[in-house]
Amino acid sequence: MSMAASPAMLGAAATTVATKAAAQQAEPGLERTLIGYPSRLSCRPGDRVEFKVSAFNNDSFEADLVRIFNADNLSVYKDRFDLRPVEADFAGTYDGIAQPLNNGSYVEVLDASALDGLNSFTVGAYVLPTFLPGDFSEEIDPNAAYITSPSIGGTVAEQYMVSRYDAVSQTGWALLLEDDGRVSFLVADKGNMTKATTQGAVRQWDFAYVAGMYDAQAGLLRVILQDMPISAGDRFSARRQVGETAFSGPVPQTGLLRVAAADGGPGTGRHNVAAGAFTGRIADPRVISGALWGADIDRMRAEELPGDLAARAMLDLDFSQGIGMLATADLSQNRLEAEVINTPLRAVFGPFSDFKSQDWTKDATPFDAMHFHADDLHDAEWQTSFAYTIPSDLPSGCYAARLTQGDFVEYITFFVSPPKGKRTAKLALHIAEYNMLAYTNMLYAVLQPDAFSGIPANQDDLNFIINNREYVYGFYNTHLDGTSCNYASYLRPMLNLKPGWNAYNFTLDTHLIDFLDKEGIAVDILTDELLHQEGVSLLEGYDCVITGAHPEYVSHAEWDAVVEYQAQGGRMMYLGGNGWFWSVSPHPSAQGAIEYRKNTLWSERVMENGLRGGGFWESDRRLESVFGVNMSGMVFTGCTDFHKTADAENPRASWIFDGCTEGENFGAYGVDNNQPGACGYEFDKADFDLGTPRHALVIGSSNAIPGLIEETQMGTMALNLSHSPAPERETTTRADIVFFEGPNGGAVFSSSSISWCGSLHENDRQNDVASITGNVIRRFLDPTPFPALPDDSVKPVERLPSDWYQELINRDT
Repeated sequence: MSMAASPAMLGAAATTVATKAAAQQAEPGLERTLIGYPSRLSCRPGDRVEFKVSAFNNDSFEADLVRIFNADNLSVYKDRFDLRPVEADFAGTYDGIAQPLNNGSYVEVLDASALDGLNSFTVGAYVLPTFLPGDFSEEIDPNAAYITSPSIGGTVAEQYMVSRYDAVSQTGWALLLEDDGRVSFLVADKGNMTKATTQGAVRQWDFAYVAGMYDAQAGLLRVILQDMPISAGDRFSARRQVGETAFSGPVPQTGLLRVAAADGGPGTGRHNVAAGAFTGRIADPRVISGALWGADIDRMRAEELPGDLAARAMLDLDFSQGIGMLATADLSQNRLEAEVINTPLRAVFGPFSDFKSQDWTKDATPFDAMHFHADDLHDAEWQTSFAYTIPSDLPSGCYAARLTQGDFVEYITFFVSPPKGKRTAKLALHIAEYNMLAYTNMLYAVLQPDAFSGIPANQDDLNFIINNREYVYGFYNTHLDGTSCNYASYLRPMLNLKPGWNAYNFTLDTHLIDFLDKEGIAVDILTDELLHQEGVSLLEGYDCVITGAHPEYVSHAEWDAVVEYQAQGGRMMYLGGNGWFWSVSPHPSAQGAIEYRKNTLWSERVMENGLRGGGFWESDRRLESVFGVNMSGMVFTGCTDFHKTADAENPRASWIFDGCTEGENFGAYGVDNNQPGACGYEFDKADFDLGTPRHALVIGSSNAIPGLIEETQMGTMALNLSHSPAPERETTTRADIVFFEGPNGGAVFSSSSISWCGSLHENDRQNDVASITGNVIRRFLDPTPFPALPDDSVKPVERLPSDWYQELINRDT
């Protein structure tokens, strides 16, 4: 799914988040009293998974284990909701405690005692602020280029840029932004505060150098704001502002030294709360012994400290070092250890970038900033409520710890795969947990209720997030400054990965799991995490591998594994849409976190693992060559059905329709609220010019797609999106059902629609979608080789680069 939002999709006039939420609110359900997350999503026998639970009322709760067969209690098939109790040694009653989230990314010096003896000193850094409290608005802008999420922006006041300050005892010093954007240098001792403050405010979305100085001999605090614009044209209007105030000292030099936050006192885990977390970029934070005046301040902000100042440096952090790690380098003689917390965006340009390099792995020097956000969160660091070691005899499947408090029930989902190197079924289902991480707590059903009215959704969960905005995170939410969330993590609550969230993504995969169970077809559950780590060896030995409803976000390593599996003769079914679309990567150091770069600057597309983010086609990897199809479009206000094509009669594929009874058109049923259908939400099409195998058969295509279609084309431009109210103009958007044979006895079947699995249970599986799915699974599990290709099976397609580009040009015109 793209994040583009057209005015038509958003509506004709601005409105507030609260208004949207109220409009969607039906009879409210039970008040949420519990929420939680696991220490891991992907498990094998012998693994220990810890469950972190927050009980808002501090009351006790019950916990037990269930196996998830069907997580849908919202659509027309809600009677198929199926969670089966499983004996587990953790079942019982537990004390509940409220555990708040500690949002905000920052850098913390692990031991700042080297500064304890400082008397006169100067602190400075480059900053590019991207949010001030005055920016906060509850309105949804109907003309916005992207959907902007509700945020914690209304709670932001001062923002600490560099500090050794305890905000609870109000002791220490800090270089900070006031709520109106002015820069202050603060010194306080047990609440007795002295500040030097600039008269004017910083200019947002541009670099400035800020510095604070204490001169013990002069008895003076001084603060400096020097504009350092990125644009050459803005340098003429650059300002230098100075604020001063008398202060006789001394300056307390105790406690935590942080960049982009102050110390807010104990949190729920290892780190203290991030008080006054900063939003924006920071580069080159430095502390110099002694008071610097005049030209020495300008020398302090040099890209590399001059020798005499370097000798006096107590701290000199270089954020271009340690990318991919949860640490960064101190170049001062103290070599202080600095930890990076809550995954600020790294490998981003700083004040000295010439914008010639687009790859930090070749030269990290220009990428010497971090973009911090007050709402960043990697690890909530909640205390463990109970734990479970996966038994050796627990079947592979989808499971959840079920939490009960009074009438309220919550679930914490996790996945169990077979032991490494062992297969317990001939069939494997690839569960796309990276995609579920990407869609964490997505709020489109509130922000765009009309545009997403087709997806059944749990309004109580959505409204909880609206009213508790520290839970607004995930790729499909934005930060409080409007920038995209580039990291997702399972070490924080994910309401979207629970039974009863909506009838999309994970829930549609459980429709397939339910189908397989009722059909008596055993299946192993495999995850993105395992496929990324183990590659093709994870897939080898399975007769067939299914990739589910919406595997949109995968890694390059996973792509490699699937291509190799197919080359070895593996058979695959792609029962979804918009799959294998965006490149993501597990963070090299942050457990449970994945990263993407689809909405960053072009010069910042390389992820912390050193690989390019964004769309796979940007790396010249086209899904047509793997599954025969690629993303075509999306619509969330209604689905449609399919019709058979001439290829459906081809003897190579006619067996796929054995037992089908619906006729030329089939699949006019499913989970959609408005117009059910097996083709819907997001869908893919074949394109022989762009890589669909020359011998592939297109055995079905979608009928007319209703609603406002977002047509998707990938080519020389990164992504071309257009919105077309169907059927007002003809579009190339459609879904194609594709079958083709592969080398060494392999084969591929693609249904090319997210809503496909949501149609399996119509009429208790007595329908054509179920028949087609079952036919293909059983044939792919049958080791009998496919017949040799007839001579006329290969289409005369030429894929010279000139033709490829010309095809794109013709489409655009």
